[in-house]
Amino acid sequence: MPDQTLKWDQKEIARYNRILKRADSVTLVSERYTSGCMLKRNRYMVDKGDLVIAVFNGIEKGGTWYAIQYAQRKNVPILIVNLKI
Repeated sequence: MPDQTLKWDQKEIARYNRILKRADSVTLVSERYTSGCMLKRNRYMVDKGDLVIAVFNGIEKGGTWYAIQYAQRKNVPILIVNLKI
């Protein structure tokens, strides 16, 4: 989203911009924030990828959990990086 960094502090904006500069390509899946834009982003990543790498804390709700469930339904292989403490 073009205004994604609007409320971020300067340190996070600088980090984000460094990451963007290193990217081979950037795909915009939403022009603005909506209630479903993060789920749309997750579905896009699963649909376009050959493997899902999920950094997961074990809580079975939220965006990461949704992406894992979506990948399973689509038969996309998943590598889970476990963050349980």
